[in-house]
Amino acid sequence: MKNIIKHKILLGLAFVAILFSACTETLDTQPQDRVVPEFDNIEDFELTLTGVYSAMTSGSYYGSNIIMLSCWATDDLKISAQNNGQGAFIHNWEYAANDQNLDANWQAIYRVINRANVILSQIDDLEVSAEEESLKNDIKGEALAIRSL
Repeated sequence: MKNIIKHKILLGLAFVAILFSACTETLDTQPQDRVVPEFDNIEDFELTLTGVYSAMTSGSYYGSNIIMLSCWATDDLKISAQNNGQGAFIHNWEYAANDQNLDANWQAIYRVINRANVILSQIDDLEVSAEEESLKNDIKGEALAIRSL
C-alpha cells in the first residue's frame, strides 16, 4: 500500500514538473488573429486604399444595401400597394436574426474597417521622400476618414 502511495506521489510530482517546464516561446506567435501584409513603398499603400474603396462599393454597403436599409428603417420610403414585400420587414421593424441582408451589410462594413486598419497600422513606419510625404499624409487621412465613416 505504501508503494502505491509513493508511486502516485512521484507520478503527480513528475506531472507537475513537466507542466511547469513546458516551453511557451514556441507557442507565442504574433499577430495571433490575422495576417498583415508588409508594405515596401507608397504604391503598395495606394493599391490597398483602392481595395478599401472597392469594398465600399459592394452591393452590401454603399453600392445598395446601406442606403436602402436606412431609408426603409427611417420611414423615408412609403411601401406601395404594388410592393411585393421588398423591404417591408425593415420598414415595419420586424428584424430577424437570420436576415442575410443585415448580416452582409455588417460584414461589408467591418471588411472596410479592417482594410483601413491595415493601412493605418503601417503607414507611419514608411520612410518616404519629401515629394511623397504629401501623398503619404493623404493616404493616411483618407484611411482615417473611411474608418470613421
